[in-house]
Amino acid sequence: MDWLHYLFLLFPLIYFLLALYSFLEGKGNKRKGKDKDLLFKQGLFVLMCTAIAIVVDIFVLPSLLPVLPLPPIMVRVMSFLIIMYVIGLFVGGTELKSRSLNKKDTPTSKRKRKR
Repeated sequence: MDWLHYLFLLFPLIYFLLALYSFLEGKGNKRKGKDKDLLFKQGLFVLMCTAIAIVVDIFVLPSLLPVLPLPPIMVRVMSFLIIMYVIGLFVGGTELKSRSLNKKDTPTSKRKRKR
């Protein structure tokens, strides 16, 4: 493995560490720790993208690097970002549960009754 592959593997590791931190905060009753599931799913997604990017970097890019006019390191990093973007388009975004988007939490326009 190349040093760039280890750099690619740092991204999912950050998500898993944040999920662990959120889980431990939930155990310590400081916060609810609601983000741990979302961070874990995002970590799995980034890990899958990283595995595909490493396979592409090892098997596909060596034949394309002499043809492309860009520096090899730039092509390798851009391929990782493009792979994440394309897979993200197919998989879809994460579902955000915001209070402002929830219909139950929006203020109603009812008039107060005068007594």
